[in-house]
Amino acid sequence: MAKKNKSRKARKQAKQNLQKMPAGQLRQKGEALLAGGNYREAINSLKLALQKAPDDTEAQRLLVRAYALRESQLRQKGMLKEAEALHHQVRQHRPDVAVMEAADLPFFLGSTDLQNAISLYNAYLAHHPPVGEAETIIAGTLLETDDWQAATQMADSALLKPDLPVLREAARLMDSADWEAALDCLKPVTRRSPLAPVKLLCRAMVCFYQEDDDGMQRALAMIPDRFPLHPLAERLKTAPDRLPPLWQGQSITTEQIHFLLQTFKDTQASGTARIIRRMAQAIRPQDPLPAIEQLLCMLFPLATGPYLDAYDFANLAETLLPDPRGGAIAAKFDFLAFDDYFADTDTYIDRLDVEFPDPADRAVATSMVLSASVEWVVDQGTQFEAVHTSRFAKGALKRLGATSNEPALALLEIVLRAIELDPQNTQAQDLLNRLPGTSREAKRLKETGLLKLVEKHPDDPAACIALARLYLKKNALRKAETHLREAERRAPHDEQVKEMHVLTLLRSIDTNLKRAKFHLVKTDLGKVEVLNARKLAAHVAARHILLEMAHTGQLSLFDDGIQPRKKETLPAIIDRHTTPLSAAGQFAALGIMDIDRQQRPEIWNKARNKCLEQCFKSRRAAIGTLTSKAMHNLLLPDIDTLPAGFGQAAWLDIFVSRYKQIFEPLSDKDALPVMEALIKTHREDVCLKEIERRLKYASEPYLTLLRFYRMVVQHNIGSFRSTADDFSALIDGVPSQHKEMFRSAARRLSRSARGPLRAALEHFDFELLDSQCNCPICSGRADMNDFDEEIDDWTDDDYLDSLISEINHPDQVFASMVEAFVDTLDLRGASPRELKRRRKEMMNDYQSRTMLADMAKTIPPIVAMRLSDEARYLLFG
Repeated sequence: MAKKNKSRKARKQAKQNLQKMPAGQLRQKGEALLAGGNYREAINSLKLALQKAPDDTEAQRLLVRAYALRESQLRQKGMLKEAEALHHQVRQHRPDVAVMEAADLPFFLGSTDLQNAISLYNAYLAHHPPVGEAETIIAGTLLETDDWQAATQMADSALLKPDLPVLREAARLMDSADWEAALDCLKPVTRRSPLAPVKLLCRAMVCFYQEDDDGMQRALAMIPDRFPLHPLAERLKTAPDRLPPLWQGQSITTEQIHFLLQTFKDTQASGTARIIRRMAQAIRPQDPLPAIEQLLCMLFPLATGPYLDAYDFANLAETLLPDPRGGAIAAKFDFLAFDDYFADTDTYIDRLDVEFPDPADRAVATSMVLSASVEWVVDQGTQFEAVHTSRFAKGALKRLGATSNEPALALLEIVLRAIELDPQNTQAQDLLNRLPGTSREAKRLKETGLLKLVEKHPDDPAACIALARLYLKKNALRKAETHLREAERRAPHDEQVKEMHVLTLLRSIDTNLKRAKFHLVKTDLGKVEVLNARKLAAHVAARHILLEMAHTGQLSLFDDGIQPRKKETLPAIIDRHTTPLSAAGQFAALGIMDIDRQQRPEIWNKARNKCLEQCFKSRRAAIGTLTSKAMHNLLLPDIDTLPAGFGQAAWLDIFVSRYKQIFEPLSDKDALPVMEALIKTHREDVCLKEIERRLKYASEPYLTLLRFYRMVVQHNIGSFRSTADDFSALIDGVPSQHKEMFRSAARRLSRSARGPLRAALEHFDFELLDSQCNCPICSGRADMNDFDEEIDDWTDDDYLDSLISEINHPDQVFASMVEAFVDTLDLRGASPRELKRRRKEMMNDYQSRTMLADMAKTIPPIVAMRLSDEARYLLFG
């Protein structure tokens, strides 16, 4: 971060130096930058020169050339929107076509696209005679783009207009590599014709195929520099003997690739080994094994589609490559499929020595594999399942560094192992911050990892900030401040460090206000003022107000104490501190005061409560002045910025309960997270009213999305239960480019839903609403308060326990039931790969996955260890 700040400071200094230059020096600098190819900086210098000397015609001429060259540069990069924006600048600054010189015309035509070039040339022909060099540029651009529709718009007075049919036929022959026929087609073209360079290019290619290098060189030498295909001609002129003919050596055609892919789809990878061997032999005749590996890795993404299976690729790797290389590649494919979670991760790590024989490289690769595995599990929301099913995988979790049976702790332990192997692993560092740390042991693990990162990264303040945030949650304020001072030493001008330091001091201020230790409050407020975190100005102003409210004379005993202002009322104090703030900042300051009123009602008498309500009421009109982003940030602030013990739901209620029009400034996009927060806090009535209001004027895709939210809310509260067909009809009408938006919204809404609706939203499969499954999730009898917690017990567990207690040997009964299930599936004696395939099929089906999860949960560990290998793998992976 310090390097970024230094770079920003250097750019700022360079900009200031540029402002101080006189106009003549700026013009010279722009001309030099233009000659050096730095068109963007040349534009900045020449624009500034024109601001200081508006009558400088030379600077004006250079500026329009800089704009045109920058436009051409952007078009070559494919940045067409930016190029069009610059083209408007070119049109604004270039001379009028009536006075434009013929020497400048080719330059403007060559720097833009064909449509703009023809439009400019037609306007030029209205005042001037045709220019052959300009039409040569148009002809070359036409060969590159094949935009013959645009060519028909050329003025009739253009020299090229009668020859357009000849040029089109010649271009067709050139594309088909029939250069001799193209040359014959252009035979009537004279040396002064705009098509003369095209004819020379055809003559050069005919000489090339006839192995007449001298003739080719003579023809290429006569092609003008401004011809758009001139760079190609230059490459042909330099050492043509280094260009090998296409017919030398083996090659792989597009038809062969299509045949290989079709064979994969038709034969499920069983008949492709011979094709891959032949293609690898063509790519690397001396050593085809690396080519086989590359082909398999390139084709592996096909396994994510509906046609192929990752295990087919694993079998191919073991068939085509000798051991141990084949086994290592097969283990990689199994790992990338992510079907058995940490069991496949453990197997792949055991094989990493084949790919990375060097121990240092292997440690880095192991760290990356561990963090990628945890990242996938977290993104899929399968923490419990991943840890639970890996518990019996012959110690896989323990070898990965996890010793706990708690999912959150096990994942943290694996991440710590990844950091230990490679402290530079940024993915592991991000996971360490993202993983939940609510329990005491989780906080201890996170603290251990962050302390290690602080030590290993002596110049990076990110670990110090994360550690301070952790200590803030633990209410260890002085420890947090210690690490923030270290972060300030590492990055003295970093705004994030300042804001985190201010948050820590504000938390200390709140604590000391409750304890009536106002001298400590005054000291911390002084530190806050020095830090000057502008984003938290509203929170600081609220603490100033609370301090003056709570001042009872103790501070007057100190020389630096607050001197009471004569006859200043509470409204005057609030106005004095909130007037410098923005409208959103004033609302935030009042919200902090309302939090204090709820947390410390003993100091808020009737007069003070009335005054606060009057302040809220007097600012009602300011709601309409807020932007959508400002209102979104006001209603949904970062939870760390709120006082301790106060949640986001209560903060939202402060404004929703007072202002009916609070949601009006929000755009549809910014309103959706607010609605989700309302649903989460059981304010569905407010949410439904706002949805109904927005449905009157919303546009797609938010119109359909709002209807989807309304159906979910109504179904959840029971006012109107939509069927599976209702949901499916709505979703089926959504365009494919917006489907992911609905899928993400359903996943978020599932956290506040219950029963079959939750299952349908979580899996984005609304047929589950009509499911007859009686498991805890589908029947709605499970406790869904925590999204990632394991499935709650059945409500009829007492009945099951009483039934099992009547059996003399319940362990044998459980084991017999599971083994009978294995026999029913005909998996007795199946290979590990077949077991993987069958388990993957069951895990992809929601009801089968729920059944396996219930069976795995019901069976005691002592019984699970007695199961056969097939039964244990089917249940636990």
